[in-house]
Amino acid sequence: MAYTYLTPTWVMCWEMALGRTPPPVAVVLGIGVSIVALLMLLRD
Repeated sequence: MAYTYLTPTWVMCWEMALGRTPPPVAVVLGIGVSIVALLMLLRD
């Protein structure tokens, strides 16, 4: 289930790769928090 939280992150990455404008700073911070939380869940 943790990977479903990263789906918006993949969408943002694809949009930026296709030339769209980057998301606001608050969204980038939320993506960072989600990635850190996922790494904490995957840690042994």
